[in-house]
Amino acid sequence: MYGVARTQARDHAGLQLPTTGDAHQQLSLYYRMGATPRHRAIGEHLQQLRRARNRADYADQCPRPVATAQWALRQARQVLRQLQALAPPPPAPNDARAREP
Repeated sequence: MYGVARTQARDHAGLQLPTTGDAHQQLSLYYRMGATPRHRAIGEHLQQLRRARNRADYADQCPRPVATAQWALRQARQVLRQLQALAPPPPAPNDARAREP
């Protein structure tokens, strides 16, 4: 999920992120501070998914792991739909701009 959101932000907004663990936090902050409600929702979802993953990876106990995994899948699908809605549609095959060098 992080990789898709990072690529979207890089390709469409020129966002450059570090290659450290801070990149996850910076990416969710980029979206949370975004210009549209959709950007902000993406940022919130990314932050929630990161927290859930960190709890699953590092907490001594993970209550309701199956329910948590199902929730995370729903959140991830929602983020993908939101990211797709942000992306401009691809040019039509007969679009002259698509052929310009």
